[in-house]
Amino acid sequence: MTSGAGLLDNYTELLAINDNNNNNSAIYGNDSSGERLIPDEVYLHFLDSSRFWIQRILVPLIMIIGTIGNTITIVIMTRRRMRSSTNWYLAALAIFDMLYLIFTFYLSFRHYDNIKDLKFYYYWLLWPYAVMICDGSSNTSIWLTVTFTIERYIAVCYPMKGKVICTESRARKQIFCVFIVCFGFTIPTPFEWEILERFEAITNQTVLQVIPSALGSNEIYKLVYYWLTVVLFIFIPFLLLTIFNTFLIRSVHLSRRQRRTMTRPNEQAMKATLTSSSSTTTAPPADTSSKQESRITIMLIAVVILFLICQLPTAVTLIYTAFHDIDLNTNSGVLIRGLGNIFNFLMAINAAGNFVLYCLLSNKYRRTFLQSFCPCLKGKVQRLQSAYQQTNVYTNSTSLAKKSMKSQSSLDRTRTLVSKRLVSYREAINQQSFDNVVIENTKLNGTVTNVNRSIDKW
Repeated sequence: MTSGAGLLDNYTELLAINDNNNNNSAIYGNDSSGERLIPDEVYLHFLDSSRFWIQRILVPLIMIIGTIGNTITIVIMTRRRMRSSTNWYLAALAIFDMLYLIFTFYLSFRHYDNIKDLKFYYYWLLWPYAVMICDGSSNTSIWLTVTFTIERYIAVCYPMKGKVICTESRARKQIFCVFIVCFGFTIPTPFEWEILERFEAITNQTVLQVIPSALGSNEIYKLVYYWLTVVLFIFIPFLLLTIFNTFLIRSVHLSRRQRRTMTRPNEQAMKATLTSSSSTTTAPPADTSSKQESRITIMLIAVVILFLICQLPTAVTLIYTAFHDIDLNTNSGVLIRGLGNIFNFLMAINAAGNFVLYCLLSNKYRRTFLQSFCPCLKGKVQRLQSAYQQTNVYTNSTSLAKKSMKSQSSLDRTRTLVSKRLVSYREAINQQSFDNVVIENTKLNGTVTNVNRSIDKW
């Protein structure tokens, strides 16, 4: 997954090309008084180091890892037993992430020596189209992330509507629409550049250079296209992802709290069963389904969080350059170019990192991976999982049995105490009744005596 990042790529591309085409005049330029400006050596060293380590070493490495991981994801997510509306989105996301990684690697060749020689004419001929595919893949990945986040929100918060709305056929249609719109937005990119031959007097060689075309140099076009890209692929997606991801996190928290409340009667029933017999109990199917849905939601939340972390620096840079005129003759211009390399690498990590999240957070993904690519390990892993589950069941049963025994002994003590108090209470009642009878008899005898005395006097 990448960001609307193609925009940052285009920006740094333009800076790099201006640097190469103008004999380093982008770095060693002139100020308004005609004096030569040279950025500090520290900034120039930072730019050269970022180019070497990121573009020549880390980008190829992450491209290989990400291509393998995304290929595995595509194979797994398109298996019949794995098909669902969410997995269709994740498979499409893996496709466009892989395209982004491949063409980012292709674009990184421009930092190699002698890349401007005439023998690399076809590289520069295809270069604008590589930028277009890189931008289109980036933009598509953004809106696929937004789409499956909204879909997951509907499925979690409105399950009845989700069964109607969140279907596989609708997911495929939405993926196609996102692809058409996002790639259609990048169609003008190849027309923004021109390839020319230029003679360098210093080296006495004819080299190739890529310069902005009349369309790419048009100030109105650049302003409108830039702000459309920032709004459509930075502001709106980040806002939607932040809002709906917050709702999903809240729903997972409420679901867990509700599940804990609902499982308390089940734990009490299990305790009673353990005290009366040695039979085992299993979790209700509804509870298992709820846990599975919660795991899927957590996995998607992790994907979105990784996206936001890796794309936030790019978004901040684009917003900063929107309100500040960057002069390449200053230290800030060189610094932004160096940071652009680092931020592009973060986007490459984002494109390659989803495979790791799937492996860590999805049991079903891991099982399908073992069945598809490591069938020889399937039996061993299943035995280990079975032993682990049996150990957990035994541990849970033992703890529940101990708790139930403690509860039973406490209950027995309570019953004994209550019985004693009940006997005492009954004795007190009987004694009080006897005393009342004696008092009444005494009163009656006194009354009889008084009557007899009155009769005698009369």
